[in-house]
Amino acid sequence: MSATATTVTDEPVEDAAEVTYDTVFFTLSNPRRRYVLHHLKRHKDAVAVGELATEVAAWENRTTTELVSNRQRKRAYSALHQTHLPKMNQLGIINYDRERAVVEPSASIDAIDFYLEVVPQNSAPWHEYYLTLGAVSVALFVVTWLQIIPGLSPLLTAGLLAFGVFGTALYHNYTADFWKLGQPETPPSLQYDAVPFARDEDGET
Repeated sequence: MSATATTVTDEPVEDAAEVTYDTVFFTLSNPRRRYVLHHLKRHKDAVAVGELATEVAAWENRTTTELVSNRQRKRAYSALHQTHLPKMNQLGIINYDRERAVVEPSASIDAIDFYLEVVPQNSAPWHEYYLTLGAVSVALFVVTWLQIIPGLSPLLTAGLLAFGVFGTALYHNYTADFWKLGQPETPPSLQYDAVPFARDEDGET
């Protein structure tokens, strides 16, 4: 059985690359790549790797850019420069100029337009809320149709159902923006990342 080696290059990818599920899952599998993606989607401009490393170091160490230590900054810079940015460049998510130490969003970055639905403990995902809302709506319709509750008119039932659906959808839309990469000031998954900094695939931190 033969193995095929994959070479990671630092040449900028000019054309929009196809963003596959594998590309998305790989990019999101590491907190540092998520932070890079969040920063670029939020600011839309080219950024120096040193500045990006400072931002990433601040996020992963739960501090501010002013309080990031040299050791934390160098650790983030090394991981980005040697591992994450070349891989993201190869996938077509970013354009990384290694010689100039500058990274910018590629034409494909907007294709990754999604939000991370993080379900806290003792909470439920949105599809379960909508399933519950649907069950309540059906039950209310049956109660009204059979006139089990006197005085519950079809108009009142329709109004309750309309406000219930609209209110739930409105709140869902509000929370969706909060969990979308590039929308809030800090990455949406920041409070749920289990470790202060990520261990990269090559064993470096």
